[in-house]
Amino acid sequence: MNWKSAAALSVALSVLAMIVSGWYHDWVCTALGVYSAVFSYTCFIKGNNRYSVFCLASSVLVLAGALVSSFCLPYSLVTDESLDVNTWALMVAVSHSLCIPLLAVESFYFMAARFQASYNWMLVSGLVFFIGLGMALPGFILEFVDYLLGISNLTTNAYALLSLIVPVLFMIVTAIVAWRVMRPNRYLITSEGRKVRSK
Repeated sequence: MNWKSAAALSVALSVLAMIVSGWYHDWVCTALGVYSAVFSYTCFIKGNNRYSVFCLASSVLVLAGALVSSFCLPYSLVTDESLDVNTWALMVAVSHSLCIPLLAVESFYFMAARFQASYNWMLVSGLVFFIGLGMALPGFILEFVDYLLGISNLTTNAYALLSLIVPVLFMIVTAIVAWRVMRPNRYLITSEGRKVRSK
């Protein structure tokens, strides 16, 4: 599969994730699906092989998270006492967060392709943490709007807390891995993909 086909498939998977999660009012996955779709579409227009790998992997994880949280982990499992609320909240937080590290790194490929920019190890490892955490925020805002409109109930404090803690832990690991991989190998993320910095 060439990179353009991978990017096109990524767009389709991201849109499917948005439809599924939007139908079930899982707005965090919907927001992540929007990011994935935008990044994948940009990859289709201006991408490269390395960028498309991130797009395909993240779109698969976004769709998996949407399917798991919508079909396998509805809040009714807590109300009918099949699952403890803390266990449920942890499982939902993990299903939402699995794609965030890839999307956060992918955002640098997106910005490089879109704006002809380049990013070294210091920028990536320093900013990836904040970019990743910020990606879930629009979904929480939409969930609150849902609550204000009386469409759905806000769930629990455990859900809110774990939905913050789990991505924080994931993004700390992502920042450390980005630093340990990029710095010694002198990698740059550029509009042409990953490159080795010239001496």
